[in-house]
Amino acid sequence: LVIFGAASGQQATFNPGQLMRKNQSVIGFFLPQIMRNPVLFQQSFKELLGYMASGQLTLTIGGSYPLEEAAQAHQMLQGRKTIGKLVLKP
Repeated sequence: LVIFGAASGQQATFNPGQLMRKNQSVIGFFLPQIMRNPVLFQQSFKELLGYMASGQLTLTIGGSYPLEEAAQAHQMLQGRKTIGKLVLKP
């Protein structure tokens, strides 16, 4: 399970007992804390880019809009009618 961001404001729930029975774990991080440490941020960002370059991590593009339609794209985001990232093209 991967949760990136929390735009909906809804918190995920889980049963810790189920994790323990399967020797599973939950790992999280808070990006502003990582950004306070330039060395850690640089190392983490480099690792992230490596995953993307190797194809181990992919980014879902939910739509592409000309810059003139930025307001429409923003409405889509606010209305939670998108999956993935939206790209604005100049």
